[in-house]
Amino acid sequence: MLHHIWETLFSSKEYAPWLIFGGLVIRFIVGGNRFARRGAGGLQHFSSYPVALFVRFFEFIASVAGLILIVKGGLQLIL
Repeated sequence: MLHHIWETLFSSKEYAPWLIFGGLVIRFIVGGNRFARRGAGGLQHFSSYPVALFVRFFEFIASVAGLILIVKGGLQLIL
């Protein structure tokens, strides 16, 4: 069942704009959160080191996932 949904979503050109939009939304949210944490000196401020590691790792994964969605949607529109 999940394989069928995956193939339908990633093989049809009609879903390409939604993939691009979803990827842009993810990257926009991650970028907005990074911007909101910046202080006057331009550095990101966290409450503790473990929180910083977890948040930055999660943001990295989300950002890469968003980039993959954008690239996949763009390739579906082109090809």
